[in-house]
Amino acid sequence: MAISSMNYFAAGIDLRDLEKLDKFIQAQCQEDDEILFISEVAITYMPVRDADALVKWASKFSNGRFVLIEQILPAGETHPFASTMLSHFKKINSPLQNIGTYPTLSSQVQRFRGAGWKSATACDLYGAWCNLISEQEKSFIESVEAFDEHEDFVLFGQHYFFLCANTGAKCYNPIGNDQWLNGDRSSSAGSIGCSTEVKQSPNAPVIGVTLTYNDNKQPGFAMSRRKYGAASVLNSTSSIYNGGIDNKARLSSTYIYDHTSGSFSELRRTTEPQARQWWLESNPQSTHR
Repeated sequence: MAISSMNYFAAGIDLRDLEKLDKFIQAQCQEDDEILFISEVAITYMPVRDADALVKWASKFSNGRFVLIEQILPAGETHPFASTMLSHFKKINSPLQNIGTYPTLSSQVQRFRGAGWKSATACDLYGAWCNLISEQEKSFIESVEAFDEHEDFVLFGQHYFFLCANTGAKCYNPIGNDQWLNGDRSSSAGSIGCSTEVKQSPNAPVIGVTLTYNDNKQPGFAMSRRKYGAASVLNSTSSIYNGGIDNKARLSSTYIYDHTSGSFSELRRTTEPQARQWWLESNPQSTHR
């Protein structure tokens, strides 16, 4: 069975039948064509012998590239996450047949190099998150929706990986190592800045405040990223921001942002009347007394 068009051709072929697969590729491609093989959790369902034969066969193309996405067992099959993962695939009658033979990044890299690929690099998905995703992209993702399942995210990322193998020029590797396991666990706390946007409405000025990381840390001031708080203009030079949530919990603290100096100061109070008194002292022209 095949689907064909001017720019696309798809055919169903048993990947264990390498003779038939070879004839198909030779009929569709020129000798110097670049060929990209993609296996997204696919050949791991094949018997190891057949999967290895396929990997070795693909290495004969002079401009071949192979991208593999599969599971690994960085802490062994007895790890709770690994054990649950393996039992799940067995339960649905689709056991992972290659993972026992190639349980680590090192073994997967050696698998491809031993099969004739000139270069091979591998990275688990948590390593990719730590090293290949920019801080700007991470900040955008975090701004879309609050996320609190970091432990599950890390475990999942450590048990899935991608590998890039090449028969021609060496694969691009921004980190400089052949294996990137678990990424860089150290992370800078960053510092806080404030972007404000004042929108005039017929009734009252409304300010939108977003607390974000920046490069200039204010001496003696430490506060994690927070959002969903309440903000308001105090006067022409300052704004107030209360509550919200950070990466761990809801917060009740209140901060004053000085537009002139670009600095924050925490409003410390023991009772509400003291907070009101502070506001009145900061706004001597106010008629709300």
